[in-house]
Amino acid sequence: MRYAIICDVHGNLEAFEAVLAEIKRQNVNQILHLGDIVGYNSNPNECVELLISENITSIMGNHDAAACGLDDPLWFNSAAKQAVMWTRSKLEPKYRDHLRALPENLIIDGRILLAHGSPEMRDNYILDWMDAMRQFVVLEKMKVNICFFGHSHLPALFAYRGFNHDLNQHGKHSLDKNNRYLVNFGGLGQPRDGDPRTCFGIFDSEEMTVEFFRLKYDILKCAKKVELAGLDIYLAERLMAGV
Repeated sequence: MRYAIICDVHGNLEAFEAVLAEIKRQNVNQILHLGDIVGYNSNPNECVELLISENITSIMGNHDAAACGLDDPLWFNSAAKQAVMWTRSKLEPKYRDHLRALPENLIIDGRILLAHGSPEMRDNYILDWMDAMRQFVVLEKMKVNICFFGHSHLPALFAYRGFNHDLNQHGKHSLDKNNRYLVNFGGLGQPRDGDPRTCFGIFDSEEMTVEFFRLKYDILKCAKKVELAGLDIYLAERLMAGV
């Protein structure tokens, strides 16, 4: 199976459409989304509609939970809190209900875990090797080999054995079926690694490979819509900078 894996769309319709167009050229069998379809940017309804119409398997992110009213954004920074409350006010009921029904994690093919923040908790960050080591213990208990995660918006590939860790990933990598991995393909709708291009990944379960992709998209259009919606100008500026 060839899986296209996306995460942290965050209401960025321009990036989402660009990625979906490229995915359709990549001969994939299924698209998986690791949470946070909404938040930060100005097209929440359109992005949830694409999630549904494209039959994308998804889990719930922390912004999804806050936007649909399951959680309160108590620990969000001011710009994120304003955006998620704006999103909550704009979400159509059918899309709010769709978000409410999303699971917190999923196991695919019995050995592949989909998580938003970490295998342990939706809101946890995996930022370095020490974070990864704690989560490899969780993977061992769950008897899964690979976890695809997001939340940090930073592309990364961590292996339990072999190389320690590698951030700012790109290109194609072969995996060992007897090893364990934590993989983040980056934040589709709000990259934070200094590269403003949108991103996604492909996992081939037969070849046991992961491939990191970056794409240009109309960042200026998305940024202008953020500003016109009355959201914090910082959210538009960080799109342009990729931070």
